Amino acid sequence: MGLRLQSLPALAGASWVRRAFVVFARKPSTFASMFAMVIAAALLLQLLDVVVPYLGGVALMTAMPLVSLGFMVATQAVMKGEVVTPLVFLQPLRESAERRRSLLLGLVYAVGTLVAVGLSWWVDGGALDRYLDAMTRVDPKAAAPAAAPVADPAVLWGLVVRLGGMALVATPLWHAPALVHWGGQKAAQAMFSSALAVWRTRAALLVYLVTWMGVSAGLGLLAMVLASVLHLGSGGAFVIMPLMLAISAMFYISVTFSFLDSFVETDGAGTIGA
Repeated sequence: MGLRLQSLPALAGASWVRRAFVVFARKPSTFASMFAMVIAAALLLQLLDVVVPYLGGVALMTAMPLVSLGFMVATQAVMKGEVVTPLVFLQPLRESAERRRSLLLGLVYAVGTLVAVGLSWWVDGGALDRYLDAMTRVDPKAAAPAAAPVADPAVLWGLVVRLGGMALVATPLWHAPALVHWGGQKAAQAMFSSALAVWRTRAALLVYLVTWMGVSAGLGLLAMVLASVLHLGSGGAFVIMPLMLAISAMFYISVTFSFLDSFVETDGAGTIGA
């Protein structure tokens, strides 16, 4: 399939989020259960760390591009009114051997992520991870001690290096799995095309990320308010967890629209993935 990269207005990023909500509303249980499966698989992969340290984490990172592509395939199926099954995550692996090899893009993602984390550790001496660990363990009644490490410049620099490194890793891989699956591109070409597309649509992607930050913060606040009003206490997790599943699933759905809007078929013959 021939694909042509196109420029997009900045507000296109907000439309990707809106369209993700619309598609999710068609099959909320399907998409939420898909992400629940991803979480369950991640927990199982962590058991590999018992055999070889960090093996589970590396395996999970390697699988993430395939997870993203699975949600994209599911999104296309729901838009066509088709039934989605858990096997959707394996569908891309049923393609030709060449495409299956190209989908080993996950190894690039895993190595790149490890390099970004390693550089962060080299810069901050592990201060960022110690701070994040303190935030997860702190007593809610004693928030001040957990906030103290954020004043450490090492934490800030560690965060900057890690986020910057992750952004560099994500840029060539954002569209790459879809370009391999639907565009028939090889791994190197797909990563180049993805990096070019991210640069060409950078304004829309910035609006997209800011919109998701606002939506996530707003819905998270709403969940906490509901838990407080209903006096759920520790039972508030029953409100927050489904919401987090929905938000996470919708994020992956929205990635589909960033791809569909960024690339069009050169022969004009229908929608990508049709």
